Amino acid sequence: MSVLATAQKHLQYPRIGRIVRYAIIGGIVLGCVDILFAWLFWRDQGLTIAGVFQSIARGIYGKQAASLGSTSIAVGAFCHFFIASCMVGAWVVFVSCKPAFNRRWILWGVLYGLLLYLFMNFVLLPMTPVGWPKFANPEWIEASVFMHLLFGVWCAWCGSRYLSRR
Repeated sequence: MSVLATAQKHLQYPRIGRIVRYAIIGGIVLGCVDILFAWLFWRDQGLTIAGVFQSIARGIYGKQAASLGSTSIAVGAFCHFFIASCMVGAWVVFVSCKPAFNRRWILWGVLYGLLLYLFMNFVLLPMTPVGWPKFANPEWIEASVFMHLLFGVWCAWCGSRYLSRR
């Protein structure tokens, strides 16, 4: 069976709609938790939630994001929730094609979270105007790695729920 035929077999139109729904809802939850985490971590330095979104928009606009006001806040929010939805959606698609990974979804979720952290910091960020992370704040690194592990578990839980309702 060809790759295309296999993909069509596993991703029929009604399922694509369900995957998108799981990805969006899971991504909104993941995105909200992530924004709350970042704001709680940096609020003592005066960062607001709007500032968190503007820092995300730096990936598109560079340092001028802070001076773009509501435009960079909206772009940062869109990018953040889009990426979070892609994280959830990628796992749901993967586990729907490889359901064996659902047997130990917590373990695989933790590993997926580690992969997400590595991808964000060593692939995605270096391709943006932000560039390579500086890794200058050990507390932030530890907290960020821990949260990404939880994000991976959340993605795996969403995949588990998706498979249980197929």
